Amino acid sequence: MAKKKHSSGAKKNASFAVKIVIWLLLIALLVGVFFAIKSLSNDFHDDINTFYAVVDNQTITADAANLSLVGKNIHVYNLTGGGFSYEITSNKYRTFDFEINGVKHSFADKEVWTTAFDISATSSGMTIAKTDMETLLKRTYGEGELKYLTPMYDDVCYFTLAIKNAKDSSVQLKLSFFVKVNVNIVELQFDKTKIVF
Repeated sequence: MAKKKHSSGAKKNASFAVKIVIWLLLIALLVGVFFAIKSLSNDFHDDINTFYAVVDNQTITADAANLSLVGKNIHVYNLTGGGFSYEITSNKYRTFDFEINGVKHSFADKEVWTTAFDISATSSGMTIAKTDMETLLKRTYGEGELKYLTPMYDDVCYFTLAIKNAKDSSVQLKLSFFVKVNVNIVELQFDKTKIVF
């Protein structure tokens, strides 16, 4: 009696199916690598970024302004290794005068403000605790009555966060950000005889 050949066609079909799956996986891997390089190179407009930050799912690869960083997680990525350092400075283009307990100060007189902020940092990023301008000024210049002598605005970036590559400090991101300004108007008085309708 002759032996039956019952599995050679099935083996060929299974072998063909495995080859198709392997090819599909390789194509998917190549597409993934392509999009990773595209993302890291700012849609092929720049070199691949090896030092960048992510805030609110927004990747920041270069200096940026008008950011809301207070109370947010700032993830720092240094693909070359070595970590990062940071410093908060005053924005020299945005200054104002104020008075605490009768002593006049100019915001521009103090350059480094890092210690005035409550910052929680890890090896992968940082969080700047929620605060406002009044709290920062009083932490720096002492408690007392605060008076702003020039106009203050919530939509002005008074501070800049510099995040530097620990191995090469020339590689850095400068992020200008807002801090809430609490300007309280205590009382308004109108002279009824001078109001014209």
